[in-house]
Amino acid sequence: MPMAERCSDSLAARLAGLLDRGEAHGLIAIDEGIEEDERAPRALEDRLAFHIAPEGRKPADWTATPTLPSGSTVSAEDAQEQLTLLAARFGIDSLRASILAYRAAWLNAEADGREALTTTDLELAAALVYPQRATQVPEAEEPETEEAQEPDHADTEEQESSVSETIPDAEMMIAAVAAMLPDGLLQKLTARGTARKAGGAGSGQKRSS
Repeated sequence: MPMAERCSDSLAARLAGLLDRGEAHGLIAIDEGIEEDERAPRALEDRLAFHIAPEGRKPADWTATPTLPSGSTVSAEDAQEQLTLLAARFGIDSLRASILAYRAAWLNAEADGREALTTTDLELAAALVYPQRATQVPEAEEPETEEAQEPDHADTEEQESSVSETIPDAEMMIAAVAAMLPDGLLQKLTARGTARKAGGAGSGQKRSS
């Protein structure tokens, strides 16, 4: 789809419906917009797994993508949970992102001739699917204190219920996604937040409905 930024909402809805029902081939939306607000409809962006930004000629210092070491095996249920929690850490509110990442992980496993997922598949899939969808950068977790390492027996039940909220190998997966974040993401998020605060100030300011 050339000039995807000019796609109407009605056409985007029809294409989205076809993609959801599996009645369409793969879609490549070519976004030729120049300004920040010139972009493909969100309904389409949400359903496309990968964002490719051509950089022109190959750099002189270009190196081949390194082969990632094979990780430990992960069950399908754990893979879905880890990818969903990781998406939440980056402020991604659409469940389609974790679904697309899960499919990408399986495709990578199948391409390697494996019938089980590994942490490497999850890391690679997250790095391919999440960066352009991120709305925040996860804060570094504070190191546990000695007090926190010695749990109180009275809080055992509460701590057991929160075990499922942790992500094994989280820091490696977060680093993989963070390394692929678009340039200037933090500046854009900061500017967006500043504009929001400024837009809410003043009682006589006009607001769009």
